[in-house]
Amino acid sequence: MKKSKLITLFLGSIILLIILPFFGQQLVSISDVFSQNELQYVFVHYRLPRVIISFLAGAMLALGGLLFQSIFANVLATPYTLGISSAASLGAILAIYLNLSFSLGIVDSPVLLAVLFSMIFVIILYLISRQQKIFETSKILLLGIALNFLCTSIVLYLQFRLDYLNSFKIMHWLVGSMQNISYEVALLMLVVAIICLPFIFLKRQELDLLSLGEEFALSKGVEVKQVQWLFIIISSLLVGTVTAFLGPIAFVGLIIPNIARMWLGAKHSVLIIASFLLGGMMLSLADLFSRVVFAPVEMPVGIFTAFLGALFFLYMVLQKK
Repeated sequence: MKKSKLITLFLGSIILLIILPFFGQQLVSISDVFSQNELQYVFVHYRLPRVIISFLAGAMLALGGLLFQSIFANVLATPYTLGISSAASLGAILAIYLNLSFSLGIVDSPVLLAVLFSMIFVIILYLISRQQKIFETSKILLLGIALNFLCTSIVLYLQFRLDYLNSFKIMHWLVGSMQNISYEVALLMLVVAIICLPFIFLKRQELDLLSLGEEFALSKGVEVKQVQWLFIIISSLLVGTVTAFLGPIAFVGLIIPNIARMWLGAKHSVLIIASFLLGGMMLSLADLFSRVVFAPVEMPVGIFTAFLGALFFLYMVLQKK
């Protein structure tokens, strides 16, 4: 049964990746793509890479959320809860505020600082927890929330200090949007996903044990703290990369792993693949919705995912009663 569901998800993902580029403010047919140069350019250079990027971004965010929920044994934990996304946002906005203009190929200064700050954030979190001898998962989570608020306050301060044009640019970026579109971005995100996904899958048994609680995992011989920090770093890389290019797209990492868990059970051998595919499908469809519902105005996809996430979060909290 689970195998057939995974096959369904895989086929559904392939179908979506094939048909979604034809949809938008204007429906494009195959004959249009081959007969009209203008539509061909839009299809090849805009719609196709956008669908690929939205799918990869959703898949990576869902994986990041799954890792956090598993290592903290809490279905409401996400990288956003721990502050990784806020740290990445701070890095990108600091680059804009300081007017930094260096780059490495397609990776410009906001992207570089976003990824760098997400990794620095994890290092700071780790060093504080070691220095203060904070080893309980719940306390590490609370420490991350505190640092999250700190990063958010600095982001708001920098936005307040900027001129109107840059302040509006930052505000648009902070809600998460599919504006940074190119095959180079898609390729870079694909490389990160290819590096992280097989490693996560190889560690699926440790994730199964951690999701049942630290003490249980320790009793089964898992090096809990080492594995937890390893997965926090991997999750930071996944979420930091997406945030660097697209801004903080919230709640995908909360919604998708829980849906996958309710549909397919708690085994990570299934959850990892299901979360990856479901996350990609969800954000691809959300991006299509954001493009066509209020056309010709495009709504940032982060607004739509935040709305869905808020409803789902309330549902999860009420289910805990």
